Amino acid sequence: MDSSAIAALVAKFYKTPVHTFSIHFGSECPNELEFSSLVASHCQTQHYILEITLNPEALYLNDYKTAETLRTQREKEKE
Repeated sequence: MDSSAIAALVAKFYKTPVHTFSIHFGSECPNELEFSSLVASHCQTQHYILEITLNPEALYLNDYKTAETLRTQREKEKE
């Protein structure tokens, strides 16, 4: 089921304010913010947009370390 349909159904049947969220990954990546904002407006939800920017280092780790491991190492280096 499409997220727009779910938002519309929830907004129709719940008495409390409905919160909706959109996530996008920066201007370089395709997104549906325009459409999600239209749905949020139509359904009268409290809409939030979260932008996640990718860390290029985390994409090209040749030893397969996770971003969390990389962050932990950086914190240790600062000490």
